[in-house]
Amino acid sequence: MATNIKGSSFDEFGYIHGPLKWAIAFTASLGAILEVIDTSIVNVALTDIQASLGATVSEVGWVVTGYAIANVVLIPLSAWLGDYFGRKTYFIFSLIGFTLASVLCGLAFNLPMLVFSRILQGLCGGGLLAKAQAILFETFPPAEQGLAQAVFGVGVIAGPAIGPTLGGFLVDGLGWRWIFFVNIPFGIVAVAMSVVFLPKDKDKSETQSQAVDWFGIGFLVIAIGCMQTLLEEGEKDDWFSSSFITTLAIASIIGLGLFIWYELKINHPAVDLRVLRHRSLAAGSVLSAVVGMGALWHTLCCTDICSECAALYGDADRTIVSAWCFSVCDRYGFIRQTV
Repeated sequence: MATNIKGSSFDEFGYIHGPLKWAIAFTASLGAILEVIDTSIVNVALTDIQASLGATVSEVGWVVTGYAIANVVLIPLSAWLGDYFGRKTYFIFSLIGFTLASVLCGLAFNLPMLVFSRILQGLCGGGLLAKAQAILFETFPPAEQGLAQAVFGVGVIAGPAIGPTLGGFLVDGLGWRWIFFVNIPFGIVAVAMSVVFLPKDKDKSETQSQAVDWFGIGFLVIAIGCMQTLLEEGEKDDWFSSSFITTLAIASIIGLGLFIWYELKINHPAVDLRVLRHRSLAAGSVLSAVVGMGALWHTLCCTDICSECAALYGDADRTIVSAWCFSVCDRYGFIRQTV
């Protein structure tokens, strides 16, 4: 198991009591925050990157798009990857890969290298957020899940607000490459803490799936990759006036249909869609989608009114609301029902 801290113990269900559980929570949250901050920290440096690497506006946009596509493709696969390799092993691997990819981003001498490094960074970072939450669910007993997720949520949701502020400071003071180099010390600390504090992986016979769902993974990559590219590039290409965007939409719909059909057909899918038969989980998924769309609407509508303060206000607002929601859900048992 994890390194024991004085005053910590494990109960009969494997949950941790004492200071160790908070050390694990901080470790998991640190990895997740690194990933979340990097989704927004680059935005303030795009002009400097464009000038430094001699790229056009549309070309430099792929620094953001590549990361986003890689991120959203890997997130649904993170549960299967965690079971296949072990949660601790996969989390540490993701942290190491994310840190090394950050080094490559900072050393990039042309735009293709930077975009490629950002894709690697997105692939490695995609598992950090989901695995961090899974680690918290395994660490804290059901009665404390609301508190744990509230603390975790405050840090993670604050990330998009911290990113542009930190990015602007680094770009002005040290240059755009330091928005990537700043991940190195925090990544090293997160890896060291993960090795020391995270619980040992269970035996592979208990968690590891023997079969690899290559078709399911392929359909997922086509569906999510095409959809994310469509959303990122659609406005610049005038949406469906572009044959490229139309092709992406058709490929995404076909890929999504094949993905759902195939994952419900096989016994060991890469993404187990059957879990949505549980009403609490299905309701939580719908609620997350509604909250996400509401947050997007809030930011877009307030931008014209509050200008540059809108995004910061929106993130701070969502941080407080999310912490409150987790507390309410825990009080009335919704989180315990899901677990």
